[in-house]
Amino acid sequence: MTVLDAAARVAGRPGAHRFANFIVWNGPCRRESAAQSVRLLLSRALGR
Repeated sequence: MTVLDAAARVAGRPGAHRFANFIVWNGPCRRESAAQSVRLLLSRALGR
């Protein structure tokens, strides 16, 4: 699935939508954005 196909599939549905290789962020996703920030910081701290 391409990013364009995924974007068309989730159009009109706000939130973060996870696919095999990417995430489509649609609208203000404050909760998901915070969770992603925590995952990024943990990844950097653990060197992964």
